[in-house]
Amino acid sequence: MEDQYLVAFLDYVKVELDAFCTASHAADSSQARIRQYKITVGIMLCLSYICKFTPRDKHIVLMGEYFGHVMHVIDAIRAQDAATIVSSTVHRKLSTKLLQRMGLLYLPPKVMTWRYARGVRSLAANLAAAPHPVADASAANDKTSNPFENDVPAELEQVVDVLLCGLKDRDTVVRWSAAKGVGRVTSRLPFEFADDIVHAVLELFSANESDGTGYYYY
Repeated sequence: MEDQYLVAFLDYVKVELDAFCTASHAADSSQARIRQYKITVGIMLCLSYICKFTPRDKHIVLMGEYFGHVMHVIDAIRAQDAATIVSSTVHRKLSTKLLQRMGLLYLPPKVMTWRYARGVRSLAANLAAAPHPVADASAANDKTSNPFENDVPAELEQVVDVLLCGLKDRDTVVRWSAAKGVGRVTSRLPFEFADDIVHAVLELFSANESDGTGYYYY
């Protein structure tokens, strides 16, 4: 029964998202803001909770049906923001939150061996402890091989791109949500993919990047 209602709701979501993208932009900024809040506060917030509480194996198939619609809505509101029609912190925060949860559904919950593992609290005990060659060899193999190379979909690249752009947003709540998303997604990726994301984050500290005080960049 719950699957029937979920499918019906997702069909409604796709219709509303498509209508938002194809509708002509209202000249009145207040009307544009009302239409935008219907999508963000209503639909995107509901989808984010569905992605959070629905079992991964049940929702990952259905999520692929509306992923493209969500990306089109984000692109449409980017264009509105660029045209200074309406700029909503709520939308940017909820879209970042929704995309990070969708990205986590694409990745199986698996603890990577390359992640930091704390030893004993004593520094002297850590230095005196003998290394474990078997564990070191296992970690090296995980760094050189991709354990689920075929399980990383192409949609994940779009998710990571939006999250990295969210790190340059002018609002702290958006940057905070994007930072959590980058950390959570990276922790489930193989070493090669995670290393690329770390380098991309470090590049944001260059002098050519925006400091977040002006208009945000996507």
